[in-house]
Amino acid sequence: MASIGPSIKPLDTKPNRDLTATHFENLTLRFITACHDIQDPTNLLLIRRHCAPVVQTEGQNPGEFVPNASALSGEDYISHLQNYKARYPTWSVEIDTSTADLDAAGRAAVVWAVLVANESEKAEKVVSRRETMYRMFWRWKGTKAEGTWAWWRCEPIDGAPGRLWWD
Repeated sequence: MASIGPSIKPLDTKPNRDLTATHFENLTLRFITACHDIQDPTNLLLIRRHCAPVVQTEGQNPGEFVPNASALSGEDYISHLQNYKARYPTWSVEIDTSTADLDAAGRAAVVWAVLVANESEKAEKVVSRRETMYRMFWRWKGTKAEGTWAWWRCEPIDGAPGRLWWD
């Protein structure tokens, strides 16, 4: 995977609804988690409960996202994700434990989602022909057994536009 740039650069032009719809039409959403064993039902419940989709509102700094408070419970999260999958049927969810790990106190665990804009005729108008990727980082706060995922930061990967708008 490409390295993360040192800073977040805003788009040259102000985003609009057309750009937003184009940008997300062919996105694939992957949740990459820091859980040790994704087969463990407890870990899967933790993922569903705390790794909610994120939204960005106008006025925030480029790349800053906040958790969607309406999707923090397990059932709400699943329902919310299904709603987005209905709007954007090309999305998929992938859980991978090979990229991060918990420290002894559980404080160093990081969860992030990678948004990948796939190549398409519409996407070419907004992004280059190569994939545009964003990492959305979450950090575990609390003990290893109990705590919560806290929003950390969003960064573009390999020169992706730094301002990402959620429709």
